[in-house]
Amino acid sequence: MRDFTRRQAVGLGSVALTSSLAGCFIGARTNHIDVKIRNDHSDQHIVTVILSGDFQPKARAETLIPGGTRTIEDFIPLLDYNHTFSMDVVLDNEVVSTTRYEINEISSDGPVIITINGSGEISLDIPMTEQ
Repeated sequence: MRDFTRRQAVGLGSVALTSSLAGCFIGARTNHIDVKIRNDHSDQHIVTVILSGDFQPKARAETLIPGGTRTIEDFIPLLDYNHTFSMDVVLDNEVVSTTRYEINEISSDGPVIITINGSGEISLDIPMTEQ
């Protein structure tokens, strides 16, 4: 086994501390939040999720059959600061929801869930942080 000098041990400890603060270890906070879409309605629907904020605007369209689900991975960005973003949900070419959030209000532990309940009707389940 190799012997470490005190200087090497302190140097490795500094690298480990810096890496953990930068989010480089497994289990660190991810840099995006997923969005899951569920179709609980009896008809097929096209859902488009549009994000805008302090980042390049994003849009993603999904066609869901009755009972279908899709996950849009790495969709809502977690930037290095508390930013505000808007999320529009378009259901079959009709905007059915426009919401605005500060990213520190949303927990990164679970996905944002959009559920289609009927024609022109959705619900949002957004995991909020405890403040």
